[in-house]
Amino acid sequence: MLCVALTTAITWLGSFIVARTTPYMITGLGYGTYFVFASILMAMGAWACFFVPETKGISLEEMDALFARPVLKTCWDQMRGRRIPLDLLESGSVSAEKAEAKEIE
Repeated sequence: MLCVALTTAITWLGSFIVARTTPYMITGLGYGTYFVFASILMAMGAWACFFVPETKGISLEEMDALFARPVLKTCWDQMRGRRIPLDLLESGSVSAEKAEAKEIE
């Protein structure tokens, strides 16, 4: 429950900041305000693409193993199209032969 309350508070804080600063930004920057928000959107999109692993079709057990690994390694494997099975993740090491064998199947 604490996490839900925390994320709700952060969302409300962000909305408050945007609501309070946008009129001043429009007065000062004009249409440049939209470029500011667009650049923030692009930065957050890139962050999500590179640092948030894909979880579609993954079981809860695989999720535990997925988030136990370093995020950059997980994202790099997914960008290369490689899905590493749960039993190999739990062992702590994945050899290239085993990963490629699972990739071909």
